[in-house]
Amino acid sequence: MLMNKMIFARFSGIVTVLYFLFFFFAILLVVNPAQSYFIQQPLFLFDKAFLWGYLEYPGGLIQYVSLFLSQFYVYPLLGALIITCIAASVFFFTDRIMRTFDFNRFGLLLKLAPVTALFFLHSFSDGILTTSLILLLTLKLFFYYLQTFERTTGVRLTVFLFFSLLLFYVAGGCGLLLFQVLCLFAELVKWDKKKSLPVLFLILLSALFPYLAARFLFFITPEQSYFHLLVPETYYAPRMILYVLYIYYPLLVLFCNLVPKQKKGQNVNERRALFSSVLQIAMIGILTCLALFFWSRSESVFTDKIKYLAHEREWKKILDLTDKHYSEDRLVNFNINRALYFTNRLPDDLFKRPNFWGQQALFLGSYTLGSIAIDNSELFFDLGHIRAARQWAYEAQTIFENSPRVLKMLALTNIIEGDYKAASTMLEKLDKSIVHKKWAQYYLNGIQDTTVFHSDSLIQEKRRMMPSDVHFMNGKKVEVDLFSLLKKNPQNKMAFEFLMAYLMLSDQIEKLDIADQISYLKQLGYKEIPEPYQEAILVYISKKRLEVFDLGGYQFSPGVENGFNDYLTILQRYEMDRNAAQAELYQKFGSSYWYYQQYISPYINNVEFQKKIIEQMISGLMSDTLPIKGLC
Repeated sequence: MLMNKMIFARFSGIVTVLYFLFFFFAILLVVNPAQSYFIQQPLFLFDKAFLWGYLEYPGGLIQYVSLFLSQFYVYPLLGALIITCIAASVFFFTDRIMRTFDFNRFGLLLKLAPVTALFFLHSFSDGILTTSLILLLTLKLFFYYLQTFERTTGVRLTVFLFFSLLLFYVAGGCGLLLFQVLCLFAELVKWDKKKSLPVLFLILLSALFPYLAARFLFFITPEQSYFHLLVPETYYAPRMILYVLYIYYPLLVLFCNLVPKQKKGQNVNERRALFSSVLQIAMIGILTCLALFFWSRSESVFTDKIKYLAHEREWKKILDLTDKHYSEDRLVNFNINRALYFTNRLPDDLFKRPNFWGQQALFLGSYTLGSIAIDNSELFFDLGHIRAARQWAYEAQTIFENSPRVLKMLALTNIIEGDYKAASTMLEKLDKSIVHKKWAQYYLNGIQDTTVFHSDSLIQEKRRMMPSDVHFMNGKKVEVDLFSLLKKNPQNKMAFEFLMAYLMLSDQIEKLDIADQISYLKQLGYKEIPEPYQEAILVYISKKRLEVFDLGGYQFSPGVENGFNDYLTILQRYEMDRNAAQAELYQKFGSSYWYYQQYISPYINNVEFQKKIIEQMISGLMSDTLPIKGLC
């Protein structure tokens, strides 16, 4: 019998080790902590002022620790190890708690279930480490509290009071509430009138701690004091799995004490024990598969992936992914347009994908949330409009004060503009970060010795591209900025292609001086006019009723000319009824500028367009990168 128990114990141990190996490699290879780092943008500074900022409110200390650990997500191997170690620690204290209650039934399932929940939580790039650390600290203190049940009432009261105050200050009201519920359930299932009544009274009394702290000690609201991280806040919404995880442990305490336990010395049916073990493993496998299934089908997982790939400039991967998965997300479509340019496909493939956002997914200057201002900044940086890039980066900083991504953009744009004092402010902050110190040191050295920048190809290139005119982008007149960029540097291919795309997507081709645009085509070395441009020129000629038009040595493709005539013929056959002709036109011309202009352009159905904008702005407030101080 002893041998059989040892065999089952080893079997459970092997299964547990294998599960944690799977956990580690899934986080490393599938989830990728580096992507989580990019989405969350944690910045930890070795600075007294930075530390004191997190000591000013309850829960700040655990967020400080979370920031320290989260910064290492930038190294995927280290990030996966950190998350796995936290999950393993949760497993360990779950085991200790169950042993304290002398409960060993369904042990494998009950101990690995919360680990699976943690895996699901951190499989999302916005899965902040703070909530997992709060859970771990709460379980640890609850385990130590359980050890006082054999001690006097005074000891239990003292330990509970000390742990409650410690947990509230370190982890905030979120951890305190969980600890109070756990202790309450433990007292109820281990009822001892003499000992439990005073403790129950103290538990109820301690529920006032967050209110009193908010009222007299800290500059926070009672709601923040009680429920920070448990309720939606600006740019943060807890996932349902977090509630499941926090509710799980009070239920586990009840389960361990209400379900009949196996008596010591009782004979164990080997077949039943084997079946139970296999069943538990199967259930863990099912839970894990469900977690992966829901994760893979989450739209936020896809959009975060696209954001990360854009940051890494993996343009081909973006196009490959979006070929297989259509998304209506504005930022996804924005990055698709960037990817089309950087893979030399923007002029030819602009209308081969649904472009219902129109020019609003080409530039983010109108209807822009602060949370995506940095994306707009990076676009203008690529275009060479450094002043606009800097302005959008400052806009982003109003929300993401310590985002490394924002600080780096501000440092670079100020250096390019020659404002070294402003750049130094950003660089000195990054210099206090372990993971950004090397990057900051290079530019700080360059500010001390500006000859370093003379050989910096990026800085010199952007200075050459900067428009001479002193102005900032007007979201309603982006073409002014693009023309200014082309005037300064006619070889700015990106400015030209984005100008053409902007004018077509915003139905402003009549503003074009076509002859000038053709001259840019020649300067940029185009061997022929891209077909979408030809389609736009034909519409321009038709609207202006021009009989002669000089293509400057270029020619219309026969297929485009014939296609335009066919398009008009189909419309005439349906007596110019757009709705009746749509199916046939889509089949033959669905990827043309003509079809976009008549059926897809947001200006055709402005009400629906405005509705989509409002919907995404509202959802963006709850799902974009987290700006709350230290929320990592």
